[in-house]
Amino acid sequence: MQGNNWASSFLYLDGDGWMTYTPPGGQAPTTVTVELDAMPNNTPPGSRFEALISIRANAGMDLSTTSINYTVN
Repeated sequence: MQGNNWASSFLYLDGDGWMTYTPPGGQAPTTVTVELDAMPNNTPPGSRFEALISIRANAGMDLSTTSINYTVN
């Protein structure tokens, strides 16, 4: 029995380099870990950032998009 393969991509809507996630693809089931930089680009507290992570399972399957919203404290 073959598992569900998936792949992902992301898009920064604000800034860049403040988020990483692993793995970027693989075989389901799996866990995706998202890490955020505590102070991206030395920004002041209260700065807000947003990114989108899009995941597609198997060729031709629906695309699922998750928004990541981050406020620096």
